[in-house]
Amino acid sequence: MFLWGPTIVAQLLSMPVQQAAQFFFYVTVAGVVGKVAFSFMAPWLGRRRCGELQGYGMFVCLAAAAYFHSTIITGISLFVVLLIVNDLFMEGGYSNLAPYSPEVFGVRMGARASGLGQAANGGGKILGPLSLALIAGTNNVVAPQATMDAVFPAFMLLAACGLATGLAFTFLAPETHGRPIPQDADGTSAPARVVAASRTVAR
Repeated sequence: MFLWGPTIVAQLLSMPVQQAAQFFFYVTVAGVVGKVAFSFMAPWLGRRRCGELQGYGMFVCLAAAAYFHSTIITGISLFVVLLIVNDLFMEGGYSNLAPYSPEVFGVRMGARASGLGQAANGGGKILGPLSLALIAGTNNVVAPQATMDAVFPAFMLLAACGLATGLAFTFLAPETHGRPIPQDADGTSAPARVVAASRTVAR
């Protein structure tokens, strides 16, 4: 989104890419505001609700950005506005996700869970641009018209990823805020025991 966005905005507003990239300063600022806001909302709403807010908020904003990508109101690109709002949810949700794994899995397994999450994050940074490249078409140099044609399906794919995040929090994620993790006498958390048992079975 960040790599491709300035190119799309430059084509929409007929301006140099360097000038269009300045609009993404506001996207970055929105992300910082989102992180602060979600940090305060987590104790109020709970981590699970914040995760749902992140996922479903991204879904709505990115789907709307895909649909209204060519809409300009009083000289302002609605695409840029929706990306700014989206970053409130996207970057804000990361501040909720960072402490979530240790809270779910405890101290021992939390570090491994966080590491696995970062590995998935790295994989997503490869698969995301690759998916966009496949949608845009890799058999030719991406011309402006080809890029614009690919905006709708590409951003709908990103919106679907946001929807998957929201559904994961709705149906899979336990709420950890205000609920202590059960501990054994040896200090092992319940999720850690489940993981250890699954490893024993696998062996």
